[in-house]
Amino acid sequence: MAARSVLLLAGFAFGRLLAPAGLPAEVFPLAIFLMRTLNMTLGTLRTLAVIRGRSASAWLLGFFESLAFVLSTVGVFEELVNPGRLLAFAGGYATGGYIGMVIESRLAPGHALLRIRSQERGAALAEVLRGEGYGATELEAAEQGNLSNLVLSYIPRRQVEAVRRLLQRVDPACRVSAENVLQLRGGWRV
Repeated sequence: MAARSVLLLAGFAFGRLLAPAGLPAEVFPLAIFLMRTLNMTLGTLRTLAVIRGRSASAWLLGFFESLAFVLSTVGVFEELVNPGRLLAFAGGYATGGYIGMVIESRLAPGHALLRIRSQERGAALAEVLRGEGYGATELEAAEQGNLSNLVLSYIPRRQVEAVRRLLQRVDPACRVSAENVLQLRGGWRV
């Protein structure tokens, strides 16, 4: 009973937040959609900040994420039987997750470990990386009984695609894989 009273009070507060702005009731689903989208976008970015150990960013994103969540949830509970509000809530959830992923891929913080395999041009690939200012470690590797060259290099994540294209020009047959690195300490700095 107490929880229901709190939800009704919160719903009333949401209505009062939007009513002074002169928003008609038909606009509430849009407001819920936008708040839920913001909530999920911030949530996705917060999760990635936590994974990367960025505590201050995670705290700030979490604060605004929870505020947007409360506002979007209250808008639904104010009029629970309104299908427009329910659809706006669900649509905002899906849209926010997608937008968060797009933003994260564009920002691409952190580093990636490139693993480059080449049958014959490993030394040339390592030299190209060094010429671009990246560290490169060369190793001999056995792959299905055949010797090949393995080159390892840490690079900023947002430069992975450009470096991959550069390496493909030197050795079109090389295989390049990239792995996100959670922490990079000491050694070669990029």
